[in-house]
Amino acid sequence: MTNKHHIMGMREMFWETVSDTLHECYDVQKIKKIYFIGDGTPWIRKSKKFMSLENTRSKFLLDKFHFKRALNRITKDKHIQATLQENILEGQDESFDRLIDVIRSNNPERLDSINQQVKYLKNQQRGIRQAYKHNVRCSMESSISHTLASNFTRNSKVYAQDNLEIYVNHRMNHLNGYNLKTYTCKVFRS
Repeated sequence: MTNKHHIMGMREMFWETVSDTLHECYDVQKIKKIYFIGDGTPWIRKSKKFMSLENTRSKFLLDKFHFKRALNRITKDKHIQATLQENILEGQDESFDRLIDVIRSNNPERLDSINQQVKYLKNQQRGIRQAYKHNVRCSMESSISHTLASNFTRNSKVYAQDNLEIYVNHRMNHLNGYNLKTYTCKVFRS
């Protein structure tokens, strides 16, 4: 990706910060498409309303990681997963439902888990189809794990809420190429 920029935060105004950063770092007149990719939670879906740009189309796509994880939680059988995936991508609801009924009947002890994943997949069908239609890849889960979470969860630690926001901000600035040591020295010299 060209000119990648990390935005991390825990503030209420997160999407406003993303929008501000988008306008500061990129020529928004040249942006034709914006894809919002995630797990389908409401806060991610709300992002579209904060990112409306003239002449720019925006779409929500379900991260393929979350799609595959839901299929894996329904069944470990790769052939059945592939059939369920095809059913969803092709809009074959009846075939999907029949196969789910078979899986439920063979796994009565896992009904709650299966039902939860089926509900999730049905609620996310459009985002799943959009992800495959536009063939957009997203490494967000991996990025979160490697660039952010590993720094804070590798060893057991306790953080004060106020300090955690500062640490996340420092990590974001480091990933965006800011030399925090140089920046800090400049601030103290002023």
